[in-house]
Amino acid sequence: MKLRVLAVDNNPVLLKAISTMLSQEGCEVREAVTGIDALELLDHFVPDILFTDLIMPRVSGEQLCRVVRS
Repeated sequence: MKLRVLAVDNNPVLLKAISTMLSQEGCEVREAVTGIDALELLDHFVPDILFTDLIMPRVSGEQLCRVVRS
């Protein structure tokens, strides 16, 4: 069974690097550039792991984690 990962980072270079590395390890990876994009993805994709940048505009990684936990 593949681990499902949601990778969230507003830096496109880091996001691509993280996604590529996790995909090469056999994970099913979805990407979001903002916390708001991540919240929209969560409507139809339930990840096993959330890999997020903490400092992002509008919805921080910390706020995103709080929403996911609740």
